[in-house]
Amino acid sequence: MLRISKDPAERKNEIIDAAERLFMEDGFDNTTVGDIVNEVGIAKGTFYYHFATKESIIVAIVERRLNKGQKKAETVLNDKELNAVEKMERVMKILFLKAPEDKKIFHYFDLDSNAKIHQKRDELFHKIFKDIILQIVEEGVQDELFKCEYYQEITEIIFIGIDRFMHINLKNFQNKGVFNEKIKAIEELLERVLGLDKGVLKILESI
Repeated sequence: MLRISKDPAERKNEIIDAAERLFMEDGFDNTTVGDIVNEVGIAKGTFYYHFATKESIIVAIVERRLNKGQKKAETVLNDKELNAVEKMERVMKILFLKAPEDKKIFHYFDLDSNAKIHQKRDELFHKIFKDIILQIVEEGVQDELFKCEYYQEITEIIFIGIDRFMHINLKNFQNKGVFNEKIKAIEELLERVLGLDKGVLKILESI
């Protein structure tokens, strides 16, 4: 087999792409390292140069998806045309109104049964997005759009709570009515803790 030498970052992304595709098609348990290297056209040694185990690819897949979300959220954060309410709506949409592939990721990779991978996902998610949410809340407080004391602590509690709340209910989100109810509950919760009038936040309607 002719193997072409490529940039390590490019090769790593090819492995991640192939692994994710095979995981989605055949399931994580039914996909072997051999299947992945055959799909990419590389030797097993190249695979293990980039990944210690098959499980470690899951972390890479999750991290890449989160990094894409980070770029979108930072674009919203830095948009001078948006006020804090609008930024909160749009970032909440980026984080929790995800594409079907993102919603299924826990089911395909069975992250719930793998405590270490699940913990790593939570650490990455919180590290990437908690500070973005905090900056939006700080901006809203400074502009007197949000009215809340201890906003740093409140932001952390609410952010972690919403993330967990959405994950617990993930299996029910194929029902659009149930999903919309959960988002409406989040809207009301944020309105109350941020001192907004009822109905101001419109996450489902944000562009």
